This record gives sequence, C-alpha cells and structure tokens, in this order.
Amino acid sequence: MTYISADIIDNGNTLLLTDNSENQTRFHAMWLRDNALDVETRAANGQRLITLNDIPKDSIVQAANLCGNTSISIEFGPDGKKNRVPNSMVARKCIRQARKKG
Repeated sequence: MTYISADIIDNGNTLLLTDNSENQTRFHAMWLRDNALDVETRAANGQRLITLNDIPKDSIVQAANLCGNTSISIEFGPDGKKNRVPNSMVARKCIRQARKKG
C-alpha cells in the first residue's frame, strides 16, 4: 500500500491516512500505540511485552511522517514515544476504509 498523506485529526486522537487511490483510513492513536512493533512493546517472536495499563491513557499522535513507500514515523504524546509503523501492517489491520477524499 502506498500512502500519499498522513494527517493528524481529532486533536491527535486519530491518524488519517490517504492512499494513492485517494481512499482514506482512520487509525486511533491508542490502537497505534498498543500495536507498536518496537522492542519495548513486542518481543522478536511477536509476543506483547506491555498491557494497555502501561500506555498513558491520554496518548495522542503528536507527529506523523511518511517514510517513502514503506512506513509511517509516529511520535506519540504526552511522553514522546516514537515508533515506525510498516505500511503493510496498517493496510492489513484496516477494518474500515473511509470514503474517498472530496
């Protein structure tokens, strides 16, 4: 999946991704944080190392940048946690796509 924009909406509670077909998909900040693939969140075998109780309840997306066609760099607030999410992961986990832009 190739995304052309990553927009922070709903006061940082939601990340809106637009793909190259102009389909838009929303991801909640808490879901993105909970499903992070970094070594502090997931073991090499995929086992979860944290629970929802370990994540700040007021987590938001503070910054999001597309990293070529491969991933999205996300910085979460309020603690400044940074993570890189593969495009393939968000494309697979997409439950519902929003309507086309426009």
